[in-house]
Amino acid sequence: MNITFQEFLELYDLREEDLQEFSVLSNLLSKEEKETIGKRVRDFVFLYLPRSAKLLYDMNLKNAFSGTIEKFIDVSMLNSQLALTYSNALARIHRVNIDIPPDDFLKDYLVFLKNILDKVKIPTGKEKTFKKYIFFLTAIGFYIAITNIKETIEEIETDPITKLPLHTFLCSNFSELVKKRRTVVLLDLENFKEYNTIYGYRIGNTILSMIAEILKTFFEKDIILRFQNDEFFIFTDKSLLETRNVLQKIRKYLQENTLILADKNFPIEIRLDFTSILLRVENTEFPDPKYLLWILYNKLKDIEDKTFEKMHIVSFSEQEHYLEVFKTMLTILNVLDKNHVLLAVQPIVNLLSGETVFYEVLARIKTSNGIISPNSFINYVNDNSIEEKIDSIVIEKALSLLKENCFDKISINLSFNSLKNRFLWFLSRINDSKDLGEKIVIELVERRNPLHLKSIKDKIETFKKLKMQIFIDDYGTEYSNFSLLKNLEIDGLKIDGAIVSNLGKDIVDETFIKGTLEIAKFQKLSVVVEYLETKEQLKRSKELAKKLDYQDLLAQGYFFGGSVHRTV
Repeated sequence: MNITFQEFLELYDLREEDLQEFSVLSNLLSKEEKETIGKRVRDFVFLYLPRSAKLLYDMNLKNAFSGTIEKFIDVSMLNSQLALTYSNALARIHRVNIDIPPDDFLKDYLVFLKNILDKVKIPTGKEKTFKKYIFFLTAIGFYIAITNIKETIEEIETDPITKLPLHTFLCSNFSELVKKRRTVVLLDLENFKEYNTIYGYRIGNTILSMIAEILKTFFEKDIILRFQNDEFFIFTDKSLLETRNVLQKIRKYLQENTLILADKNFPIEIRLDFTSILLRVENTEFPDPKYLLWILYNKLKDIEDKTFEKMHIVSFSEQEHYLEVFKTMLTILNVLDKNHVLLAVQPIVNLLSGETVFYEVLARIKTSNGIISPNSFINYVNDNSIEEKIDSIVIEKALSLLKENCFDKISINLSFNSLKNRFLWFLSRINDSKDLGEKIVIELVERRNPLHLKSIKDKIETFKKLKMQIFIDDYGTEYSNFSLLKNLEIDGLKIDGAIVSNLGKDIVDETFIKGTLEIAKFQKLSVVVEYLETKEQLKRSKELAKKLDYQDLLAQGYFFGGSVHRTV
């Protein structure tokens, strides 16, 4: 059903004469205050709403965005008819031209309202009018969001393909499901994506329907859900052992009965298998589905070899471990939401001259129980893809240190995820200050296989144009390897501390360091040896550099000073 904005307001008993009163509020905000609100909302978008930020950048609307907000404040206060027209135009642009995600819009709009409330000092006697005005602005936000919904939103609990309940059923019936069942199974169908991609969704949907029917046959009286894509959940009264036996029968059935599906003029042989995670839920309390899902999906992620053993039971000790990790994750997320991230800085020193070249900015998580060391939280951050958020907070605080002239030069860790998703926001922060780039060293951190190297190279080229230096962090471990050195235009490497700690002890690690210095000399790169903590490590580092006549060896570690907390 289409509804005009006028009709929408009438639903909430807001009439034209009410809107006309807003003209008396025109002087409550100065030009400077409106500009500040516009810029703050723009900054919020570029920090927290990357999809919307990219659209604004792609359409060259970065500066126009804050100007649009200033204009909207004016028209909504001075002319109610203009505001009606403007809101309808916003809805059309939002839906058709820009297609900003509705959830992004609502977050952005709520920040706009908060800034209005923070800035306006309401004169005596105008409180009632101001309340109406804020209600009016709130209504506009909901009107635009509703205009974007093309179909009536219904909570669908049945999958139209398999006729099984969906994840919404799990959320709304979780307590009953867990209370009345002994075992839960996460079943992950293998090779489905390949079949779906090669032969199309019709064959893919047929496979899902057939698997659903097989599961219903073997788990006749149990609850089976299609959770997402090629994953199924089974809530059963059977014990762990009984459930395992049934799953083995299903696997045997699939192995002995190749599915034959017709595609146009030729038959397709479908060979299916699955990996399953079994968890005993009998007499176990889970506050909500998130805890259960966390355990099952983390167990699935931890399975190193899925090709040999297909069924895995979550032990009690594993369950306790996953729940402990989950609680730590919730603590970290809570800290990030409240921005309780501390900065620490550590000097990076030239080994030959002894001079400090720059300082690395490090993150520390502050909780009610004290500060969590980086070794305690860094794996959680990396494994659960929230490094973007912590990167953004650290970058914001680190740039403040530079703008306050606390340091001449700093290095900032930037994950490949942040480089991919927060690049435009980061550029906007750099461009706010002149010549800030030449004071920044970017330390690229990658603990997963980096994809789309071409896109990364393009972004690094942009950094280089702003006179930033680029270092590869943790070089020699995981994915911080020779491929990055060979393919990216960098200025330096940081050899991982696990390798540096073996200087004078391990011939392989020492040979690796020597080889890295030879390459760095040829490529005219700087090298930082991390975690340098002993006189022996310092001595061997200098000897290697001297033997190769390598002049640009830097060091970082407690031998030159530990990390020092800085307040921003």
